[in-house]
Amino acid sequence: MKQHQGFTLIELIITIAIAGILTSMAVPNFSKLMQKNKMTSLHNELLSSLSLTRNLAISRGSFATLCKSNPAGTDCSSSASWNDGWIVFSDKNNDGTVDSGEDIIAVNNNLPKGVTISYAKNRVTYGAQGYAQGYSGTFTFCDQRASGEEKKGMVISNNGHIRVATSATELGECQN
Repeated sequence: MKQHQGFTLIELIITIAIAGILTSMAVPNFSKLMQKNKMTSLHNELLSSLSLTRNLAISRGSFATLCKSNPAGTDCSSSASWNDGWIVFSDKNNDGTVDSGEDIIAVNNNLPKGVTISYAKNRVTYGAQGYAQGYSGTFTFCDQRASGEEKKGMVISNNGHIRVATSATELGECQN
């Protein structure tokens, strides 16, 4: 007599049911992880751009600006949102606009969807000594999980240093 090897229908149904339960538990956690990674990625991109702006100002011995950009990424726009992107440029006359002879160094307008950035000012300008005099404040990063712990923040001081916001009082309100 031959012995058949394989699974019975009941064993197969139980295995599929267990796999379905485990998958349904993992999907919400995976979604939260993806949201957290988007926010962290945007936070790091802005931090990199701010560091580039400061280093540009110091190395060229002149003003350098990071500002909200117009949709084309060719100039600053006070009517734009930080969520639309930003540009970094050499701002020799410290007027916050890209004039002839002022080079655009970086454009970042491909931001992840579902994450918002808020900052009270339209730009951050660093001087030749690396100071951001008059531009101190907090960039606040939010997404649909915008309650307390999920928000991120980046604090810029007048001396030009950037640090992570560590308390809820430093973080601003989320703006959608």
